[in-house]
Amino acid sequence: MRTYFYDMTNSGLYLYCQGTGLLIDGLYGQGPYQCFSPFPEQLHRQMREGTGLFAHLNGLLFTHDHGDHCDPDQLYYLRITRPELPVYGYGMRGNTWEMLEGERDRPRLKTGPFTVTVLDTVHEQAGGNCDKALFGLPNCMLLLETGEERFLLTGDAVLGGKEAEAVEEFGTLDAVFSNPLQLATHRKCEFYRHISMRRLLLTHLPAPADDWCGYWTLARQVCRDRVFGTVRPEIMEQMSWLDGAAPDWAK
Repeated sequence: MRTYFYDMTNSGLYLYCQGTGLLIDGLYGQGPYQCFSPFPEQLHRQMREGTGLFAHLNGLLFTHDHGDHCDPDQLYYLRITRPELPVYGYGMRGNTWEMLEGERDRPRLKTGPFTVTVLDTVHEQAGGNCDKALFGLPNCMLLLETGEERFLLTGDAVLGGKEAEAVEEFGTLDAVFSNPLQLATHRKCEFYRHISMRRLLLTHLPAPADDWCGYWTLARQVCRDRVFGTVRPEIMEQMSWLDGAAPDWAK
């Protein structure tokens, strides 16, 4: 793939292609129920100093505004110190990233080689006793195209037939980045049986030391028990570039 991917913790993902860097769900805290990880100190330092990933950043995207995806204090700091950076958060106030014309029903955004299509979804519920107001917020998936490559970030979406139809029109996806909860049951896996993909990569995991809810156990089980044609889920290595492939400035 020509696009480089850096996996953080939680659902934070950084993409870099042809001189353009995007940070997706990548300014975060521990989130609802405090069951994910705080923002890594290494990345917090880069944010303050404008180095590393943050020296090569051209836009910020958020699938929704839960704290494990978007921490308001960190976003406020970056807006003040880097006002030139466009920001788009689904259902969030203060967006500064302009949509392409005529795309209000299905927002589309563009920067550098990336075209981003925003697909409306329902947020996953966190068990039978979850707070419906807490998890009933605006939520989306993101489909990114670079002309030659296509990637899907499923975020915290409930995935089913309607979502599969919306994705199928984009053809084969080079990679899908998913939450292990979205593959926890055979019924949930129907989505993955209907789409065409080359790789399925699991994100949205806390650092192992912060995992008091057993997300890593679930992720390993998913990798062992699920297969879609020839595609088997893979766990991304945290705080690392996918497959060890990094842009020149990060080597």
